[in-house]
Amino acid sequence: MFEAVDSTTAIILILAGIFTGFLGKKLLRIGIGIVGGGLLAYATYKLGLMFGASGNSLYVLVALAFIIGYFLAWFIVKLALGVVTGIGVGLLVASMLGFMNNLGMLLVTVLISIGIMYLLADKIIAVAVAILGTFLVFLGAYYFVGIIGGAVIAGLFFLFLIYWKIFHK
Repeated sequence: MFEAVDSTTAIILILAGIFTGFLGKKLLRIGIGIVGGGLLAYATYKLGLMFGASGNSLYVLVALAFIIGYFLAWFIVKLALGVVTGIGVGLLVASMLGFMNNLGMLLVTVLISIGIMYLLADKIIAVAVAILGTFLVFLGAYYFVGIIGGAVIAGLFFLFLIYWKIFHK
């Protein structure tokens, strides 16, 4: 399956998986914040130039926009995740409860699901990042111990990650 992988690449995959499993969500949040802050700062800079702002006042506005965008970006990502998953879960629940022909109940079910999924967005992201880290550990371990051994190591790593995230906050 991985004929082109050598031991160095396998070790890097294992280390990347461990790193991603433990710090992935924090790094993702920082990355999303930097991108969001940068986009809002750039838009503020362009709008400031368009409206005639210059000098220190423009730079203060850009700095404030970066700070606001940094924190706003994570909220937007969580909201988008909550809306997308909430609609899917809400439609599934409404279908199971027989609300598909009742528009009012369908809407209430979807809106409640969106709210619940928004509240769970941090947990969903944490689990997704843990799964990604586990998969990277599996890919690296597969090179050394085969598919069964890699699956066992990855499974134990995933269980340890869950234990760590629950009991070591």
